[in-house]
Amino acid sequence: MADLQQQLISEKALRAVMDEVGAFIYIKDRDGRYLYANSQVQQLFGAPLEEIIGETDETFFDLDISNELRETDQRVMQEGLVQECEERNYVRGTDEMRIYWSVKKPLFNEQKEIIGMYGISTDITDRKRIERELHEQNEFLNIVMNNIESSIYMIDQDNNLRYANRRLAERFNVPEGKLKGMPISEIVDEEALQLITENNQKVFETRQADRFKERAIDPSGREQVFWSVKVPHTLATGEQVIIGFSTEMTDIFELQEKLRKQTSQDELTKLYNRRYFFTEGEKQLLTAKHNEEESCLLVIDLDYFKEINDEYGHPAGDRVLIEVAERLAQTVRKSDLLARVGGEEFALFLPNTPKEKALELAEKLRASMSSQPVSVEEGVKIRVTLSAGVHADPTSNNTFADIYRIADKLLYEAKSQGRNQVCS
Repeated sequence: MADLQQQLISEKALRAVMDEVGAFIYIKDRDGRYLYANSQVQQLFGAPLEEIIGETDETFFDLDISNELRETDQRVMQEGLVQECEERNYVRGTDEMRIYWSVKKPLFNEQKEIIGMYGISTDITDRKRIERELHEQNEFLNIVMNNIESSIYMIDQDNNLRYANRRLAERFNVPEGKLKGMPISEIVDEEALQLITENNQKVFETRQADRFKERAIDPSGREQVFWSVKVPHTLATGEQVIIGFSTEMTDIFELQEKLRKQTSQDELTKLYNRRYFFTEGEKQLLTAKHNEEESCLLVIDLDYFKEINDEYGHPAGDRVLIEVAERLAQTVRKSDLLARVGGEEFALFLPNTPKEKALELAEKLRASMSSQPVSVEEGVKIRVTLSAGVHADPTSNNTFADIYRIADKLLYEAKSQGRNQVCS
């Protein structure tokens, strides 16, 4: 324990910073005893630091209800594994479950032996509640899709209608009696016909009910979006047909798209947000590895942005962020993944891009930003510079979070070297 205590943060100023972070910061020894806890932890436990040091989680949490804390700590200290995960726990004396996003890492002595761990946990209970509410909204939309007035029809393997209800006849402005036996090619456009045929073929081949999003042009020329449920059926003659239920959902799909943007888009800059960036970035990285393509990640931070806010005000700072986002968006390719990941920090994932090209782009962005001041109001222009870290990943085993951390570290090297620089 003496070795570990010598490594603990002792300077008053740094402790003060850790108390203001807005997250739970703590250090434990190999036996799980607390060696340090910032003010957030002290408030959570309702105890001063001196009453926390030397105690384990069993003192403060009801581990009989949720043992996730102990399990993740053991993986860190027994296996030396960094843990980044959600944890659920109950503070003793309360019935309230709280959810945290925790990052835990092992501490080593000079002999590279694990002597403890340190962690940072952020309370994401409210965020998870919002996510749950959004999920419930989407479930509600799905219920609506499957219960509103629908076009009902029977179609054979030659794409001929065997039956069509009045709603389908009204939708395509065809007398109800004339639809029976009519090929669907006579009522839908060529693009819609191709998609409908592919979907029908899938149901015929799998003999499983399925659901599809389909489009068609109505007689007025307006594109309509349908949610189609298609069920395979065998007639008494042995002939295979599909019974379909198609609901016109154009407005609802537009609302669904709006909700999707709300969960994936940064409200200020209209770029992707951090959550979407990491989710989609992981998918694109896996694709790049599968194709044996080199990918690059840029982490970009605006220099001295706090000073801009302090001197010109937050509206001017927002204007700078919007302008920077627009310039970045104009520079990247459609296949690139660009996001505002927090504050004045942006990130750009470049699939199928060699390191030289990524560095060239980063330098181009840096030079362009430095040479073209941002106009925040009439007669007021601000020179804005940026620093960037660039990491190339030539199909390694790194996760997307791994390469982001590397690029982020390179960004701070650029910052430490004087800013307005690119490091790789």
